[in-house]
Amino acid sequence: MTLKQLFFLILSIALVAGAVFFSLNPNFKHILSRINPFQATLAPMPEEEINDAQEGLSEDLNQLQEQFSELSERFNDLEGKFLELSSINALLSSNLEAEKLSLSDKPDEEEDLEQGSNDVVSDKEQKFCDVAGGAQPAKNTVIFNEIAWMGTIVSANDEWLEMKNLSSNAINLEGWQILDKDNQIKIVFDGVNKISANNLFILERTDDNSLPNVPAGRIYSGALSDSNEALYLFNQNCDLEDTVTANPDWFSGDKATKMTMERKSDFSWQTSKDTGGTPNRENSSGYAGTFAANNNNNIVSGSGGGGGGNNTSPPPVVYPKLLISEVQIDPIDGRFIELYNPNESEVSLTGWYIQRKTETGSDWVSLISSNQFDGKIISAQSHFLIAENGEGVDIVEALTVTENNVLILKNPNRDIVDKVGFGAAQDFETAPAENPPADKSINRLWQDDVNGYFDTDNNQNDFVILAPTPKNKNEAVEDNLEQQNEEENKEEEEEEPVVSYLDVVINEIAWMGTTVSANDEWLELYNNTNHDIDLTGWVLKSTDGTPLIDITETDITRIVPANNYYLLERTSDDTVLDIPADSIYAGALGNTGEHLQLYDNANNLIDEIDNSGGWFVGDNDSKQTMEKINPSGNGNDINNWATSFGALGTPKAQNSQYSS
Repeated sequence: MTLKQLFFLILSIALVAGAVFFSLNPNFKHILSRINPFQATLAPMPEEEINDAQEGLSEDLNQLQEQFSELSERFNDLEGKFLELSSINALLSSNLEAEKLSLSDKPDEEEDLEQGSNDVVSDKEQKFCDVAGGAQPAKNTVIFNEIAWMGTIVSANDEWLEMKNLSSNAINLEGWQILDKDNQIKIVFDGVNKISANNLFILERTDDNSLPNVPAGRIYSGALSDSNEALYLFNQNCDLEDTVTANPDWFSGDKATKMTMERKSDFSWQTSKDTGGTPNRENSSGYAGTFAANNNNNIVSGSGGGGGGNNTSPPPVVYPKLLISEVQIDPIDGRFIELYNPNESEVSLTGWYIQRKTETGSDWVSLISSNQFDGKIISAQSHFLIAENGEGVDIVEALTVTENNVLILKNPNRDIVDKVGFGAAQDFETAPAENPPADKSINRLWQDDVNGYFDTDNNQNDFVILAPTPKNKNEAVEDNLEQQNEEENKEEEEEEPVVSYLDVVINEIAWMGTTVSANDEWLELYNNTNHDIDLTGWVLKSTDGTPLIDITETDITRIVPANNYYLLERTSDDTVLDIPADSIYAGALGNTGEHLQLYDNANNLIDEIDNSGGWFVGDNDSKQTMEKINPSGNGNDINNWATSFGALGTPKAQNSQYSS
């Protein structure tokens, strides 16, 4: 309660007391009438009347005394509450002053503020990612592409970052984070922030004036240190997508000229040839300088962080020829890439890298980065092995090489030293090599007469499919021809493959006929294997004797292709219109069910369906057929059958209710 409120309270009490006094004293008016303001002579009041008035006043005074006592007690209560509130008010005022002093003592660094939609969630509410021990960045979707750690020519505080989306899809950055080494920079992206496919995204420090002519996609706070710094990029799951460190100096960029640090295609860094860099544009060709390995296992081009580079351009280094000599892609854990050094001296692989492009890819992606080659040596006339496991592995890596890929080996000058495309690869030397099948590799042919590998710049001629020989000399041309002849002869001598249970199955049954006629019944078989199967001599029958279907040489077709269908129509080829039958049979299927069995030509039971107690599914009225859900599953499992979605079913096509 304030003093003003207390004053009005006391005034109210006084007014109430006065009103009570006047209302309780009926003689007061009579007494006032006796007052003579003009000193006139008045008749004396009778004594009896005076006594009555005195008694009345005495009673009135007693009543007033009681009411004032009651009001006094209430006032004391109010006064106690007032003092209690005053104490609380003083405590709050004291805490507020202390908070103001605490805020005034914070360092000047915190003057950077997030603006607009870039509101920062408090540290207490936001969970920040951290770098797990030994975690390697993925570098396959979004990366740091350019860093102006030195600021701009206007101000060293005008720092900015550029990210790049390497993928062919737009990426929503909601939940992604950028953190620096000491968590001075803590950026958490919201759903507003997106990067278009193969596009760039700019972040500016403090406000959108760091790059006056380039709109910022995001404003952030916190400064980058000129040395002993790091930046980490995490996706929404806190997986490390990219990282860059200054240990102790930044890889490149120049503080004096404000030339930025730009990313190269092999993920190494260079100093921009332009003052102010290339924000929101393709990175420059780089400031002329020498290649060197820094103490952070990254290849650096151009001037070092903070020091400024020299202005001379030494002649480019000439690197020797190396070959991709062997590639295996299947099985996955057996994938490897083998290199060969045909020279008479060892070659340092520092700065070298391998890139890959898929059959439909539009960009080259890093397969083995220059970081991984850093410090590696390939001895003279020796092999170098890149694999996930195995003996003599030089770089341990779980490779993502698949069929129809093309691989290129580049030296530190970014020159393509060798290229190998296979299958339906979109790039290759003259013509692609074959896709290597499982447990085989594409081998560069060896020439004994020259003691070296074929290198005619034609992948089709230089590579053949052979058994893998990681880190060993591949077979010679003569040996390969002999092996090919042996394999061809072996294939000719091979017998027909042995058929096993469920290799061919009863896949669909139109026991109800069609909408044209109930007599237009048909059955469908399916080949679950990867090779064609000859059904000559096979029998499909019901245990009650009808139908009894013998597949003989007189049938229209006797071969069921690999992973394909075989259609049997009752009576004629008009049962299923527009789809030719493979076999015509006689004999009706009972509407109350059948027990069907399929035997091969050696009388081995290959499949059966016991529906003697009634067909599992299918509809006699709508003519929806009985379909097998999983062709590889048990035919006697009622849960593996379903009624087709439409009338007439799916003859010689994948079942409408199919599921693997």
